[in-house]
Amino acid sequence: MGKGDKRVGIKIFRENGKFSKNELSGVISELEILKQWTISNLEGIEREYMEERIVNLIEVIPEMFNQEDIILYIY
Repeated sequence: MGKGDKRVGIKIFRENGKFSKNELSGVISELEILKQWTISNLEGIEREYMEERIVNLIEVIPEMFNQEDIILYIY
């Protein structure tokens, strides 16, 4: 997100970042913030695309932590 990440309060879910299971609730909270930002600031196809991607991440990320030692990397 670049400069905008501070403005919307994103600290964990960042490009070239990583997180573990113990940060999962924070990641989901940040994705909810991004979803609200998307709804408020984008329109049309851009909004639809971003909202769909964020909702998908909220659904699938928790399923990826089937073991305690898993770390997800964001690229």
